[in-house]
Amino acid sequence: MGSATTPTTVSTATMPTSMTDAEATRLGFKRYVHGTTYFNGIAPTITATASGLSVGGNSMIPYQMQDGTWRLKGNIATAYSSNTNGDIFIAGITTPADNQPIAINTQINTINNNYFGASGNQIVIRFSTGKTISEFSFDVALASKPTWAY
Repeated sequence: MGSATTPTTVSTATMPTSMTDAEATRLGFKRYVHGTTYFNGIAPTITATASGLSVGGNSMIPYQMQDGTWRLKGNIATAYSSNTNGDIFIAGITTPADNQPIAINTQINTINNNYFGASGNQIVIRFSTGKTISEFSFDVALASKPTWAY
């Protein structure tokens, strides 16, 4: 007999490789990458205001919390042809109305003013003098499920 904390039946866990794209996405087991087309032919494209953007290694993993809200975790490496303060954008996501801190490689960038921007799809990056590379990791709240996620 089960109680509030003990189930009456034991289920076996589904292997992530056996899950549908939608199940894997909700649970944070599906990785999305820049420029690859996913749900409804939409890609999580990364763009920037700084000139000459080159996107290197990247991984974006949306997942859903128990209360129904969505989050996005991941990491992105970028390089630019010029040293400029700039904003990076990820198509298909919307964040809540507050700035959210991100972890950034401090050997490459200044420590101040690097954050996932409020009410949009913007990551604000402020470069140190002479720097043209940006490497960062994040786990941020979203206002809704990304448009490109299953």
